[in-house]
Amino acid sequence: MHIIQDLIPASARNRPGIKQTPRKIVVHETANTSRGANAAMHGRYVRGQDARNRSVSWHYSVDEAEIRQHLPDTERGWHAGSGNVDSIGIELCVNIDGNWAQTKRKGQQLIAFLIKNWGISLIEVTTHQQETGKNCPANLLREGFAAFKAGIGVLEQVKSETIEDEEVYVMLDADFASNNKAIEDVVRRYGVSDMEGKLKEGKLKQSDLFGTLAKAAMANGSSRRNPSDAHAGSVKKAEDKGVMSGRPGEYLTREQLASVLDRTGNLD
Repeated sequence: MHIIQDLIPASARNRPGIKQTPRKIVVHETANTSRGANAAMHGRYVRGQDARNRSVSWHYSVDEAEIRQHLPDTERGWHAGSGNVDSIGIELCVNIDGNWAQTKRKGQQLIAFLIKNWGISLIEVTTHQQETGKNCPANLLREGFAAFKAGIGVLEQVKSETIEDEEVYVMLDADFASNNKAIEDVVRRYGVSDMEGKLKEGKLKQSDLFGTLAKAAMANGSSRRNPSDAHAGSVKKAEDKGVMSGRPGEYLTREQLASVLDRTGNLD
């Protein structure tokens, strides 16, 4: 399943970091019908200052095109009062320029996936209203939440092919600009042609990034067999005196540095 990692920073006050084992799924709606109030916008909101000040957080935002994850399933969010305990909070977007039918379908697919992943009973898929009395999710309550759950049950029973294996995508964090630049530089230099664009769009698979990082590490630690001209004389002296050996292009570890210092009398 295509789930974009759009996590609240660990230091944010609306990410309490309390560990949990999910036993319940609580369904919400954003109640924001503004144009553009999609999953990406709500991701920006829940990572922002207002959500921190209000101590509000949830696990997933869903629109007709995307699922964004803001908290690990194994951490508690603040979305449903006493219903926060051991629950996963899901916000369905209701923006006027979205496709509500497709958003519901994607929400059902996510819930079916989570049910399977955590062994949660369909009975434990509840609404914000059931937890606190608030009229939420308003549209689903009006349309009939039982019908929405029935759709989840069908997906769970037939193990629909639309529920793919979970794939994690790379989401650059605005709070860590230097890290972002380093990742972008590696992808630009060592990635294949379309990776840079996918990274910017949040569609680069984490597994593909790991492969690119490994490629970069191998290239930068390629262990040149011959020293560069500027250092060739010094390398030969070191080898002749038994101070060091090996490929000149390799990195020096701390333990190897200690041996070099010892052999040159600098530790006496």
